[in-house]
Amino acid sequence: MNKLEMNIVPSSQMIPIAVSAVEACAYLYFEDEKDVQKIGIALEESIANVTEFLAGNRSLPITITADANNGEFIITITDRELPGDLETTLKNDEKMGISIVHSIMDSVRFENLGMDGRRQTLVKRYKDIPGKHYGLDFVPEDVEAEGDKHTYEFRPPKEEEMLEIVRMLYNEYGNSYDVEGAYFPEHHWNNIVNDRAYFLVAVAENGEIAANMTISRVDYMPGIWDISMIFSKEKYRRGNLFGNLLERILEYAKNRGDIDGIFTELTVVHPYSQMAFNKFNFASVGYTLSMMPVNIYQPKISHHEGRGSFAESMFIFHDNPKTIYVAPDVKDFVSDIVESLNTTREIVTENIAPKHDRTVTSEDYVKVLDTGYMYFNKIGKDFPKELKRIDGNVRRQGGLTNELLINCDDPGAVFAAEEAKKQGYFCVRYQACPNGNDWMVYAKMYSDPLDYSTICTVSPYTEMLERVRKMDPEQAD
Repeated sequence: MNKLEMNIVPSSQMIPIAVSAVEACAYLYFEDEKDVQKIGIALEESIANVTEFLAGNRSLPITITADANNGEFIITITDRELPGDLETTLKNDEKMGISIVHSIMDSVRFENLGMDGRRQTLVKRYKDIPGKHYGLDFVPEDVEAEGDKHTYEFRPPKEEEMLEIVRMLYNEYGNSYDVEGAYFPEHHWNNIVNDRAYFLVAVAENGEIAANMTISRVDYMPGIWDISMIFSKEKYRRGNLFGNLLERILEYAKNRGDIDGIFTELTVVHPYSQMAFNKFNFASVGYTLSMMPVNIYQPKISHHEGRGSFAESMFIFHDNPKTIYVAPDVKDFVSDIVESLNTTREIVTENIAPKHDRTVTSEDYVKVLDTGYMYFNKIGKDFPKELKRIDGNVRRQGGLTNELLINCDDPGAVFAAEEAKKQGYFCVRYQACPNGNDWMVYAKMYSDPLDYSTICTVSPYTEMLERVRKMDPEQAD
Protein backbone atom coordinates (compact mmCIF):
# COMPACT_ATOMS: atom_id res chain seq x y z
CA MET A 1 0.00 0.00 0.00
CA ASN A 2 0.97 3.68 -0.16
CA LYS A 3 2.51 4.74 3.12
CA LEU A 4 0.03 6.59 5.33
CA GLU A 5 1.48 9.64 7.07
CA MET A 6 -0.47 12.14 9.13
CA ASN A 7 0.25 14.87 11.66
CA ILE A 8 -2.04 15.50 14.62
CA VAL A 9 -1.92 17.99 17.44
CA PRO A 10 -1.14 16.48 20.88
CA SER A 11 -4.79 16.37 21.92
CA SER A 12 -7.00 13.51 23.07
CA GLN A 13 -9.71 14.74 20.69
CA MET A 14 -7.49 13.91 17.70
CA ILE A 15 -6.82 10.31 18.74
CA PRO A 16 -10.00 8.82 17.18
CA ILE A 17 -9.14 10.36 13.80
CA ALA A 18 -5.68 8.82 13.80
CA VAL A 19 -6.95 5.45 14.99
CA SER A 20 -9.68 5.36 12.31
CA ALA A 21 -7.16 6.17 9.57
CA VAL A 22 -4.75 3.43 10.62
CA GLU A 23 -7.53 0.89 11.14
CA ALA A 24 -8.77 1.55 7.60
CA CYS A 25 -5.30 0.60 6.32
CA ALA A 26 -5.13 -2.44 8.60
CA TYR A 27 -8.36 -3.80 7.15
CA LEU A 28 -6.45 -4.36 3.92
CA TYR A 29 -4.14 -6.86 5.57
CA PHE A 30 -6.00 -8.59 8.41
CA GLU A 31 -8.77 -11.10 7.83
CA ASP A 32 -10.20 -10.96 11.35
CA GLU A 33 -11.90 -7.68 12.27
CA LYS A 34 -10.93 -8.30 15.91
CA ASP A 35 -7.26 -8.05 14.95
CA VAL A 36 -7.89 -4.63 13.46
CA GLN A 37 -9.76 -3.51 16.56
CA LYS A 38 -6.89 -4.67 18.76
CA ILE A 39 -4.41 -2.73 16.64
CA GLY A 40 -6.61 0.30 17.14
CA ILE A 41 -6.54 -0.22 20.92
CA ALA A 42 -2.74 -0.51 20.93
CA LEU A 43 -2.39 2.62 18.83
CA GLU A 44 -4.84 4.54 21.01
CA GLU A 45 -2.84 3.62 24.12
CA SER A 46 0.45 4.58 22.48
CA ILE A 47 -0.79 7.98 21.30
CA ALA A 48 -2.48 8.66 24.63
CA ASN A 49 0.82 8.08 26.40
CA VAL A 50 2.15 11.09 24.50
CA THR A 51 -0.89 13.33 24.29
CA GLU A 52 -2.27 12.87 27.79
CA PHE A 53 0.74 12.17 29.97
CA LEU A 54 4.02 13.13 28.39
CA ALA A 55 3.46 16.02 25.98
CA GLY A 56 5.34 19.17 26.85
CA ASN A 57 5.14 21.61 23.95
CA ARG A 58 1.61 21.03 22.62
CA SER A 59 2.14 23.22 19.59
CA LEU A 60 4.41 20.58 18.04
CA PRO A 61 2.62 17.86 16.03
CA ILE A 62 2.81 14.11 16.49
CA THR A 63 3.55 12.23 13.26
CA ILE A 64 1.86 8.86 12.75
CA THR A 65 2.67 6.51 9.88
CA ALA A 66 1.35 3.13 8.80
CA ASP A 67 2.97 0.86 6.24
CA ALA A 68 3.09 -2.81 5.29
CA ASN A 69 6.13 -4.76 4.16
CA ASN A 70 7.08 -8.44 4.02
CA GLY A 71 4.17 -9.60 6.13
CA GLU A 72 4.51 -6.88 8.78
CA PHE A 73 2.06 -4.07 9.43
CA ILE A 74 4.18 -1.27 10.89
CA ILE A 75 2.98 1.80 12.79
CA THR A 76 5.23 4.60 14.03
CA ILE A 77 4.36 7.41 16.45
CA THR A 78 6.92 10.21 16.55
CA ASP A 79 6.62 13.05 19.03
CA ARG A 80 8.83 16.12 19.36
CA GLU A 81 9.59 15.83 23.06
CA LEU A 82 13.18 16.30 24.16
CA PRO A 83 15.15 13.05 24.37
CA GLY A 84 14.33 10.82 27.31
CA ASP A 85 13.93 7.19 28.29
CA LEU A 86 10.37 6.80 27.08
CA GLU A 87 10.22 3.04 27.52
CA THR A 88 11.30 3.12 31.16
CA THR A 89 8.89 5.94 31.91
CA LEU A 90 6.01 3.97 30.45
CA LYS A 91 6.91 0.72 32.21
CA ASN A 92 7.07 2.49 35.56
CA ASP A 93 3.56 3.88 35.27
CA GLU A 94 0.82 1.25 35.04
CA LYS A 95 -1.72 3.88 34.02
CA MET A 96 -0.04 4.18 30.65
CA GLY A 97 -1.12 0.76 29.41
CA ILE A 98 2.25 -0.29 27.98
CA SER A 99 1.53 -3.90 28.96
CA ILE A 100 -1.62 -3.81 26.81
CA VAL A 101 0.39 -2.61 23.82
CA HIS A 102 2.97 -5.39 24.29
CA SER A 103 0.24 -8.02 24.61
CA ILE A 104 -1.39 -7.00 21.30
CA MET A 105 1.56 -6.24 19.05
CA ASP A 106 4.27 -8.69 17.99
CA SER A 107 6.98 -6.08 18.45
CA VAL A 108 7.17 -2.73 20.26
CA ARG A 109 10.28 -0.57 19.91
CA PHE A 110 11.31 2.77 21.40
CA GLU A 111 13.90 5.12 19.93
CA ASN A 112 15.42 8.42 20.97
CA LEU A 113 15.98 10.60 17.93
CA GLY A 114 18.02 13.30 19.59
CA MET A 115 16.67 16.76 18.92
CA ASP A 116 14.13 15.23 16.51
CA GLY A 117 12.22 13.72 19.44
CA ARG A 118 11.20 10.13 20.15
CA ARG A 119 9.63 7.32 18.17
CA GLN A 120 7.48 4.32 19.09
CA THR A 121 7.26 1.53 16.50
CA LEU A 122 4.46 -1.04 16.71
CA VAL A 123 4.61 -4.15 14.51
CA LYS A 124 1.89 -6.74 13.88
CA ARG A 125 2.50 -9.65 11.53
CA TYR A 126 -0.18 -10.68 9.01
CA LYS A 127 -0.78 -13.49 6.56
CA ASP A 128 -0.79 -12.62 2.85
CA ILE A 129 -4.48 -12.72 1.93
CA PRO A 130 -5.45 -12.75 -1.78
CA GLY A 131 -7.04 -9.43 -2.68
CA LYS A 132 -6.18 -7.70 0.62
CA HIS A 133 -2.68 -6.54 -0.20
CA TYR A 134 -3.81 -4.51 -3.21
CA GLY A 135 -4.72 -1.66 -0.87
CA LEU A 136 -6.37 1.12 -2.83
CA ASP A 137 -5.15 -0.28 -6.12
CA PHE A 138 -7.75 -1.91 -8.34
CA VAL A 139 -8.44 -5.46 -7.31
CA PRO A 140 -8.13 -7.63 -10.45
CA GLU A 141 -11.43 -9.03 -11.66
CA ASP A 142 -10.41 -12.59 -10.82
CA VAL A 143 -9.64 -11.68 -7.19
CA GLU A 144 -12.41 -11.10 -4.68
CA ALA A 145 -11.88 -8.15 -2.35
CA GLU A 146 -12.26 -8.85 1.36
CA GLY A 147 -15.44 -7.41 2.81
CA ASP A 148 -17.07 -7.17 -0.63
CA LYS A 149 -18.45 -10.47 -1.95
CA HIS A 150 -20.78 -8.72 -4.39
CA THR A 151 -20.77 -8.33 -8.14
CA TYR A 152 -21.87 -5.03 -9.63
CA GLU A 153 -23.38 -3.56 -12.74
CA PHE A 154 -21.95 -0.10 -13.44
CA ARG A 155 -24.34 2.19 -15.32
CA PRO A 156 -26.04 5.61 -15.29
CA PRO A 157 -29.07 5.73 -12.98
CA LYS A 158 -32.69 5.73 -14.12
CA GLU A 159 -34.94 8.69 -13.33
CA GLU A 160 -36.88 6.75 -10.70
CA GLU A 161 -33.60 5.90 -8.92
CA MET A 162 -32.64 9.53 -8.25
CA LEU A 163 -34.65 9.60 -5.02
CA GLU A 164 -32.60 6.69 -3.67
CA ILE A 165 -29.38 8.51 -4.58
CA VAL A 166 -30.55 11.61 -2.67
CA ARG A 167 -31.39 9.41 0.33
CA MET A 168 -27.86 7.99 0.21
CA LEU A 169 -26.47 11.53 0.06
CA TYR A 170 -28.46 12.52 3.15
CA ASN A 171 -27.40 9.40 5.05
CA GLU A 172 -23.75 10.24 4.30
CA TYR A 173 -23.72 14.01 4.87
CA GLY A 174 -26.93 14.91 6.71
CA ASN A 175 -28.09 18.34 5.57
CA SER A 176 -24.56 19.75 5.24
CA TYR A 177 -23.83 19.02 1.55
CA ASP A 178 -23.11 22.48 0.17
CA VAL A 179 -24.25 22.10 -3.46
CA GLU A 180 -27.32 23.89 -4.79
CA GLY A 181 -30.26 21.55 -5.26
CA ALA A 182 -28.36 18.59 -3.80
CA TYR A 183 -31.42 17.18 -2.02
CA PHE A 184 -33.86 17.46 -4.94
CA PRO A 185 -33.98 14.41 -7.26
CA GLU A 186 -35.51 16.45 -10.08
CA HIS A 187 -32.59 18.90 -9.92
CA HIS A 188 -30.09 16.12 -10.55
CA TRP A 189 -32.19 14.55 -13.28
CA ASN A 190 -32.48 17.90 -15.08
CA ASN A 191 -28.69 18.22 -14.95
CA ILE A 192 -28.35 14.77 -16.49
CA VAL A 193 -30.88 15.50 -19.25
CA ASN A 194 -29.24 18.87 -20.01
CA ASP A 195 -25.74 17.33 -20.10
CA ARG A 196 -24.56 19.28 -17.07
CA ALA A 197 -23.80 16.16 -15.05
CA TYR A 198 -23.07 12.48 -15.46
CA PHE A 199 -23.96 10.02 -12.69
CA LEU A 200 -22.56 6.51 -12.42
CA VAL A 201 -23.99 4.00 -9.97
CA ALA A 202 -22.88 0.54 -8.90
CA VAL A 203 -25.87 -1.79 -8.68
CA ALA A 204 -25.50 -4.95 -6.62
CA GLU A 205 -26.77 -8.33 -7.79
CA ASN A 206 -29.99 -7.83 -5.76
CA GLY A 207 -30.80 -4.65 -7.71
CA GLU A 208 -29.85 -2.32 -4.86
CA ILE A 209 -27.82 0.81 -5.59
CA ALA A 210 -24.59 0.32 -3.65
CA ALA A 211 -22.64 3.46 -4.55
CA ASN A 212 -22.64 6.62 -6.65
CA MET A 213 -20.08 8.93 -8.24
CA THR A 214 -20.84 12.08 -10.22
CA ILE A 215 -19.02 14.48 -12.53
CA SER A 216 -20.52 17.85 -13.41
CA ARG A 217 -19.60 20.97 -15.36
CA VAL A 218 -17.65 23.71 -13.60
CA ASP A 219 -19.31 26.94 -14.71
CA TYR A 220 -16.26 29.18 -14.39
CA MET A 221 -13.91 26.69 -16.13
CA PRO A 222 -15.27 25.66 -19.56
CA GLY A 223 -14.30 22.10 -20.42
CA ILE A 224 -13.43 21.20 -16.81
CA TRP A 225 -15.74 18.87 -14.91
CA ASP A 226 -15.81 18.26 -11.16
CA ILE A 227 -16.00 14.89 -9.40
CA SER A 228 -18.45 14.99 -6.50
CA MET A 229 -21.22 13.13 -4.69
CA ILE A 230 -19.06 10.11 -3.91
CA PHE A 231 -20.77 7.83 -1.42
CA SER A 232 -21.76 4.22 -0.84
CA LYS A 233 -23.95 2.25 1.51
CA GLU A 234 -22.01 1.01 4.50
CA LYS A 235 -22.63 -2.69 3.92
CA TYR A 236 -20.92 -2.48 0.51
CA ARG A 237 -17.77 -0.74 1.71
CA ARG A 238 -14.22 -2.07 2.09
CA GLY A 239 -14.03 -3.60 -1.35
CA ASN A 240 -12.65 -1.89 -4.43
CA LEU A 241 -15.92 -0.18 -5.28
CA PHE A 242 -14.46 3.33 -5.14
CA GLY A 243 -11.62 2.46 -7.50
CA ASN A 244 -13.90 0.79 -10.01
CA LEU A 245 -16.27 3.75 -10.09
CA LEU A 246 -13.42 6.20 -10.48
CA GLU A 247 -11.81 4.19 -13.27
CA ARG A 248 -15.06 4.15 -15.23
CA ILE A 249 -15.82 7.83 -14.62
CA LEU A 250 -12.40 8.84 -15.94
CA GLU A 251 -12.76 6.56 -18.95
CA TYR A 252 -16.11 8.19 -19.76
CA ALA A 253 -14.66 11.71 -19.38
CA LYS A 254 -11.63 11.00 -21.54
CA ASN A 255 -13.64 9.36 -24.31
CA ARG A 256 -16.21 12.18 -24.61
CA GLY A 257 -13.70 14.44 -26.32
CA ASP A 258 -15.15 17.71 -25.04
CA ILE A 259 -13.93 17.34 -21.46
CA ASP A 260 -10.47 18.86 -21.11
CA GLY A 261 -9.89 17.88 -17.51
CA ILE A 262 -11.20 16.82 -14.12
CA PHE A 263 -11.11 18.88 -10.93
CA THR A 264 -11.87 17.46 -7.51
CA GLU A 265 -11.82 18.46 -3.84
CA LEU A 266 -10.40 15.77 -1.56
CA THR A 267 -11.22 15.67 2.11
CA VAL A 268 -8.43 16.24 4.63
CA VAL A 269 -10.32 14.67 7.54
CA HIS A 270 -8.70 11.41 6.39
CA PRO A 271 -6.26 10.59 3.56
CA TYR A 272 -8.08 7.72 1.82
CA SER A 273 -9.39 9.63 -1.19
CA GLN A 274 -6.00 11.30 -1.68
CA MET A 275 -4.41 7.85 -1.84
CA ALA A 276 -7.02 6.66 -4.34
CA PHE A 277 -6.59 9.62 -6.70
CA ASN A 278 -2.81 9.17 -6.55
CA LYS A 279 -3.32 5.91 -8.43
CA PHE A 280 -4.57 7.88 -11.43
CA ASN A 281 -1.75 10.46 -11.39
CA PHE A 282 -3.92 13.39 -10.37
CA ALA A 283 -1.83 16.48 -9.63
CA SER A 284 -1.97 18.40 -6.38
CA VAL A 285 -2.80 22.01 -7.31
CA GLY A 286 -3.21 23.55 -3.85
CA TYR A 287 -5.83 23.89 -1.16
CA THR A 288 -9.13 25.32 -0.10
CA LEU A 289 -8.48 26.40 3.48
CA SER A 290 -11.28 26.97 5.91
CA MET A 291 -11.50 27.99 9.54
CA MET A 292 -14.25 25.40 9.84
CA PRO A 293 -13.11 22.52 12.06
CA VAL A 294 -11.78 19.42 10.31
CA ASN A 295 -12.20 17.29 13.45
CA ILE A 296 -15.28 15.20 12.63
CA TYR A 297 -15.42 13.91 16.18
CA GLN A 298 -15.77 17.32 17.78
CA PRO A 299 -17.29 19.75 15.28
CA LYS A 300 -17.50 23.26 16.65
CA ILE A 301 -20.29 24.20 14.27
CA SER A 302 -23.03 21.60 14.15
CA HIS A 303 -24.43 22.32 10.68
CA HIS A 304 -21.01 21.90 9.14
CA GLU A 305 -20.18 18.43 10.51
CA GLY A 306 -16.45 18.88 10.11
CA ARG A 307 -16.26 19.62 6.38
CA GLY A 308 -14.14 22.63 5.55
CA SER A 309 -10.65 22.47 4.11
CA PHE A 310 -9.89 20.43 0.99
CA ALA A 311 -6.87 19.25 -0.96
CA GLU A 312 -7.47 20.33 -4.56
CA SER A 313 -6.51 17.97 -7.36
CA MET A 314 -6.68 18.00 -11.18
CA PHE A 315 -6.08 15.84 -14.21
CA ILE A 316 -5.83 17.42 -17.68
CA PHE A 317 -6.74 15.31 -20.75
CA HIS A 318 -6.36 17.94 -23.48
CA ASP A 319 -4.09 20.98 -23.15
CA ASN A 320 -4.07 24.32 -24.96
CA PRO A 321 -0.72 26.12 -24.48
CA LYS A 322 -0.98 29.81 -23.57
CA THR A 323 0.53 32.69 -21.60
CA ILE A 324 -0.41 33.36 -17.99
CA TYR A 325 0.53 36.18 -15.59
CA VAL A 326 1.48 35.37 -12.00
CA ALA A 327 3.26 37.22 -9.20
CA PRO A 328 7.04 36.64 -9.01
CA ASP A 329 6.90 35.03 -5.56
CA VAL A 330 4.60 32.23 -6.78
CA LYS A 331 6.27 31.56 -10.14
CA ASP A 332 8.02 28.38 -8.92
CA PHE A 333 4.83 27.24 -7.20
CA VAL A 334 2.86 27.60 -10.44
CA SER A 335 5.66 26.18 -12.62
CA ASP A 336 5.73 22.97 -10.58
CA ILE A 337 1.96 22.55 -10.84
CA VAL A 338 2.05 23.21 -14.59
CA GLU A 339 4.69 20.50 -14.95
CA SER A 340 2.76 18.01 -12.82
CA LEU A 341 -0.35 18.62 -14.97
CA ASN A 342 1.67 18.01 -18.17
CA THR A 343 0.50 21.35 -19.53
CA THR A 344 2.40 24.10 -21.33
CA ARG A 345 2.34 27.68 -20.06
CA GLU A 346 4.52 30.71 -20.69
CA ILE A 347 4.69 32.39 -17.29
CA VAL A 348 5.05 36.19 -17.17
CA THR A 349 5.74 37.90 -13.84
CA GLU A 350 5.80 41.54 -14.95
CA ASN A 351 3.47 43.85 -13.01
CA ILE A 352 1.46 45.33 -15.88
CA ALA A 353 -1.00 48.14 -15.22
CA PRO A 354 -4.62 47.04 -15.84
CA LYS A 355 -6.00 48.03 -19.22
CA HIS A 356 -9.60 48.11 -17.96
CA ASP A 357 -11.04 50.98 -15.92
CA ARG A 358 -13.51 48.80 -14.03
CA THR A 359 -12.97 45.38 -12.46
CA VAL A 360 -15.48 42.73 -13.57
CA THR A 361 -16.40 40.32 -10.78
CA SER A 362 -18.95 37.71 -9.80
CA GLU A 363 -19.52 36.87 -6.17
CA ASP A 364 -20.73 33.87 -4.23
CA TYR A 365 -21.09 33.19 -0.51
CA VAL A 366 -21.49 29.63 0.79
CA LYS A 367 -23.17 29.86 4.17
CA VAL A 368 -22.56 26.24 5.14
CA LEU A 369 -18.81 26.95 4.92
CA ASP A 370 -19.03 30.64 5.90
CA THR A 371 -16.75 31.32 2.93
CA GLY A 372 -16.86 33.92 0.19
CA TYR A 373 -15.76 33.14 -3.39
CA MET A 374 -14.93 36.17 -5.56
CA TYR A 375 -14.20 35.68 -9.27
CA PHE A 376 -12.16 38.47 -10.83
CA ASN A 377 -12.84 37.96 -14.52
CA LYS A 378 -11.27 41.25 -15.63
CA ILE A 379 -8.76 43.27 -13.60
CA GLY A 380 -9.46 46.98 -13.57
CA LYS A 381 -7.66 50.02 -12.23
CA ASP A 382 -10.20 50.10 -9.39
CA PHE A 383 -9.17 46.64 -8.13
CA PRO A 384 -7.83 47.78 -4.69
CA LYS A 385 -11.07 49.66 -3.97
CA GLU A 386 -13.21 46.79 -5.26
CA LEU A 387 -11.34 44.30 -3.11
CA LYS A 388 -11.93 46.37 0.04
CA ARG A 389 -15.65 46.50 -0.78
CA ILE A 390 -15.86 42.74 -1.24
CA ASP A 391 -13.78 42.11 1.86
CA GLY A 392 -16.21 44.19 3.90
CA ASN A 393 -19.22 42.33 2.50
CA VAL A 394 -17.81 38.95 3.53
CA ARG A 395 -16.99 40.22 7.01
CA ARG A 396 -20.53 41.58 7.46
CA GLN A 397 -21.98 38.18 6.57
CA GLY A 398 -19.91 36.57 9.31
CA GLY A 399 -17.48 34.95 6.90
CA LEU A 400 -14.57 32.96 8.28
CA THR A 401 -12.69 32.83 4.97
CA ASN A 402 -12.65 34.68 1.66
CA GLU A 403 -11.19 33.39 -1.61
CA LEU A 404 -10.18 35.50 -4.58
CA LEU A 405 -10.05 33.72 -7.94
CA ILE A 406 -7.92 35.91 -10.17
CA ASN A 407 -8.01 35.36 -13.93
CA CYS A 408 -4.32 34.92 -14.71
CA ASP A 409 -4.92 35.07 -18.46
CA ASP A 410 -5.44 38.81 -17.83
CA PRO A 411 -2.15 40.79 -17.96
CA GLY A 412 -3.36 42.73 -14.91
CA ALA A 413 -3.29 39.56 -12.76
CA VAL A 414 0.11 40.37 -11.22
CA PHE A 415 -1.14 43.82 -10.24
CA ALA A 416 -4.18 42.20 -8.59
CA ALA A 417 -2.09 39.59 -6.76
CA GLU A 418 0.27 42.21 -5.34
CA GLU A 419 -2.66 44.34 -4.15
CA ALA A 420 -4.33 41.29 -2.60
CA LYS A 421 -1.18 40.51 -0.61
CA LYS A 422 -1.15 44.06 0.72
CA GLN A 423 -4.63 43.40 2.11
CA GLY A 424 -3.61 40.17 3.87
CA TYR A 425 -4.31 37.53 1.20
CA PHE A 426 -1.93 34.70 0.24
CA CYS A 427 -1.77 32.19 -2.60
CA VAL A 428 -3.39 28.79 -1.94
CA ARG A 429 -3.75 27.17 -5.41
CA TYR A 430 -3.56 27.38 -9.19
CA GLN A 431 -6.21 25.92 -11.51
CA ALA A 432 -5.56 25.32 -15.21
CA CYS A 433 -8.31 25.61 -17.80
CA PRO A 434 -7.10 24.91 -21.37
CA ASN A 435 -10.09 26.54 -23.12
CA GLY A 436 -11.03 29.12 -20.51
CA ASN A 437 -9.30 31.25 -17.91
CA ASP A 438 -6.55 29.83 -15.70
CA TRP A 439 -7.04 30.95 -12.11
CA MET A 440 -4.72 31.96 -9.29
CA VAL A 441 -6.52 31.65 -5.98
CA TYR A 442 -5.71 33.78 -2.93
CA ALA A 443 -7.29 33.37 0.50
CA LYS A 444 -7.72 35.35 3.68
CA MET A 445 -8.97 34.11 7.05
CA TYR A 446 -10.68 36.41 9.50
CA SER A 447 -10.22 34.64 12.80
CA ASP A 448 -7.39 32.82 14.58
CA PRO A 449 -4.50 31.38 12.52
CA LEU A 450 -5.31 28.08 10.86
CA ASP A 451 -3.92 24.99 12.60
CA TYR A 452 -2.29 23.22 9.66
CA SER A 453 -1.36 20.22 11.82
CA THR A 454 -5.02 19.11 11.89
CA ILE A 455 -5.02 18.55 8.11
CA CYS A 456 -4.43 14.87 7.22
CA THR A 457 -2.47 14.32 4.01
CA VAL A 458 -0.29 11.94 2.06
CA SER A 459 2.31 12.82 -0.57
CA PRO A 460 2.18 14.89 -2.78
CA TYR A 461 -0.53 16.74 -0.84
CA THR A 462 1.72 16.90 2.23
CA GLU A 463 4.45 18.77 0.35
CA MET A 464 1.89 21.07 -1.28
CA LEU A 465 0.37 21.91 2.10
CA GLU A 466 3.78 22.93 3.43
CA ARG A 467 4.33 25.24 0.44
CA VAL A 468 0.96 26.87 1.03
CA ARG A 469 1.61 27.16 4.76
CA LYS A 470 4.85 29.03 4.13
CA MET A 471 2.94 31.60 2.06
CA ASP A 472 0.47 32.21 4.89
CA PRO A 473 1.56 35.46 6.61
CA GLU A 474 0.28 34.06 9.93
CA GLN A 475 2.67 31.10 9.61
CA ALA A 476 5.91 32.92 8.86
CA ASP A 477 8.88 30.91 10.17
